[in-house]
Amino acid sequence: MIKYILLLLSVYSYCQKREFTFAPGSDTLSYHYIKKDNLKYGNDPIENDNGDYSFRFSYNYTAITVYKLGSLSFGDIRIGIFGLDEVAPDDTITMTFSLKPHQAIAILKLIQETNIDSIPDDEKVPGWQHGYDGITYSIESKHNSSYSLKNYWTPRAQRDLPEAIIVEEFKTRIRQIIGMEALYQTFEKLIPFRSYSYGDGILISRAYT
Repeated sequence: MIKYILLLLSVYSYCQKREFTFAPGSDTLSYHYIKKDNLKYGNDPIENDNGDYSFRFSYNYTAITVYKLGSLSFGDIRIGIFGLDEVAPDDTITMTFSLKPHQAIAILKLIQETNIDSIPDDEKVPGWQHGYDGITYSIESKHNSSYSLKNYWTPRAQRDLPEAIIVEEFKTRIRQIIGMEALYQTFEKLIPFRSYSYGDGILISRAYT
């Protein structure tokens, strides 16, 4: 295990780069906000990655990231919240879970099967509706020096739009691959706040016991 961790660290060091261009169709206007959230919750900027391929699916301060470099496939899941208690307002905590190799491979296969990288940003999909209550899903990917950023507001509310169906299916299947519900349960047991938020208007307040 120690050798595997050291290998990933050396791979990560190799992967870092500072050059990228936005892929056609990217939501460049939201880049500042995505970058700010990634920094706040400790997500490494994949736009600086220099591996063969990098991909991140994020929503509500949860980020699922997978990397491919040669024969190696690896990544992690990072869950974050910010506290709303009066004693510690806006405190941020995160927990990171490493992807198992077979999970990383399965996610990369899912990306290919669904062709999720080819789905346009929702602003470019005719008929895609937006509202105030819902969840925005962000997809970042990096190949060579091309960085893509696209956002999708509440795909399940889009009334049979083919693009929305693919995004919703992708969300469901990637959560199944990593066992998302079990990870949330593990994380929530360690949250020290009585009241906290996952973002996008999702507020949780636990009863005292």
